[in-house]
Amino acid sequence: MDVSVIIPVYNAERFVREAVESALAQEETAEIILVEDGSPDNCWDICQLLAVQHAKITAIRHADRKNHGAGASRNLGIRNSHCEYVAFLDADDLYLPNRFAV
Repeated sequence: MDVSVIIPVYNAERFVREAVESALAQEETAEIILVEDGSPDNCWDICQLLAVQHAKITAIRHADRKNHGAGASRNLGIRNSHCEYVAFLDADDLYLPNRFAV
């Protein structure tokens, strides 16, 4: 089972790396889509760096670079996903091991 993990990112520069690492640790994670939501901090730079460092990661943002909220960011992530299954992860949260195990 391949899963797209969508992570809306807003003011989470202190947490997003750890969230991404927890998603990468899941065997089923085929791609991670970081949706930067107009953060005033360095989130966009961090998202771009993570995308360069990991082939499974894509960093995107809203066209107008404004804050649209978590729901709109999740929807943008869904529109850019390539897997049959989609999961969400907040940028300040973590997946426990075997998150997608059945």
